[in-house]
Amino acid sequence: MGEGIQFTVTVIGGFIYAFYESWEVSLIILAVVPLMAGSASFMLTVTTKQTERKNQNYTETGKYMSYIIYLYHISLFVYRI
Repeated sequence: MGEGIQFTVTVIGGFIYAFYESWEVSLIILAVVPLMAGSASFMLTVTTKQTERKNQNYTETGKYMSYIIYLYHISLFVYRI
């Protein structure tokens, strides 16, 4: 919570200082920030979907491996190797 407040105050203070020093550059930055936020949101969505897909694959693989290990232990018990 404290870091969020600190980040917000830093961003607002940075914009105030930027407008004070050069308002033209600040307007360009304000025009570009929504594009950056949109691309970050898109990347977050893509990364989340990929992570969910990988986790699903790992879960399915884990089920098979658990069954294979179970069969291996049974075969060791039955054949007493």
